[in-house]
Amino acid sequence: MTATIPMTAARATRMRRLNLAGGILTVLTVLGAIFWAFPLYWSIVTSLKFEQDVVRPGVHLVPERWTLDAYTFVLLNTQIGRWYLNSLMTSAAVTIIVVMMSAGRATRSRSSTSPAGG
Repeated sequence: MTATIPMTAARATRMRRLNLAGGILTVLTVLGAIFWAFPLYWSIVTSLKFEQDVVRPGVHLVPERWTLDAYTFVLLNTQIGRWYLNSLMTSAAVTIIVVMMSAGRATRSRSSTSPAGG
């Protein structure tokens, strides 16, 4: 059995302030997440619209008609596979070069220091 400790007025006020601060931080975090995610949502929704709907004036957050025409065009009429492979090879080469340069610097700096007392 646990005994409940009576809450003093100062402690109750402090708890209310912490709850208010936590609520404000939660609201700000949710607003920040929405602000961050909106461009991603917009690009996906735009990619699923018909071309006429994309250039139509006004803001339409949800398309009235959905299509996968943009994706089929990219997959069938472009060299997306080659572009992806080029990006993959470039990023792999840059990563290897950076790792090798960093390892070389670490080796040189380690060999140029003398041990303590030596």
